[in-house]
Amino acid sequence: MASAFTMAYGGIQGSKCLHQKLLNTTLRLSLLSFVHTPLGRILNRFSDDMATVDFVLPFTIRSMINCVLHVATTVVVVGGVTPVCLTTVPSMALLYYLVQVCMLHTCCFVVETCVKQTTLPLFRNQKPQSSEALFSAS
Repeated sequence: MASAFTMAYGGIQGSKCLHQKLLNTTLRLSLLSFVHTPLGRILNRFSDDMATVDFVLPFTIRSMINCVLHVATTVVVVGGVTPVCLTTVPSMALLYYLVQVCMLHTCCFVVETCVKQTTLPLFRNQKPQSSEALFSAS
């Protein structure tokens, strides 16, 4: 019961914070961006981001916490039964970290390659847009 209350309270606080930051950022945009961006698109972006915070994020955080607790419990139990196995934990943690770094670089490369492939040849030489321009275009 306490964990459900904590997750609900954290979700509400996160929603308030995100909504306030999105609203402040949107209100500080230039007037020209409101001329080119329909109001429905701006409202849709707000509702999509808020839905992510309200529905997806709490379950993801809870799943991450459960995973971390399961791994920690497994390490403690195995370490208690066979303490010699604890000598492999630092090397396994280092290996896990290196695999994560490699996967991150690979994923970024694949995403960049896919984006370049889907870009029309006419627009390939343009400068990347700022985050404000991307926000108003979505």
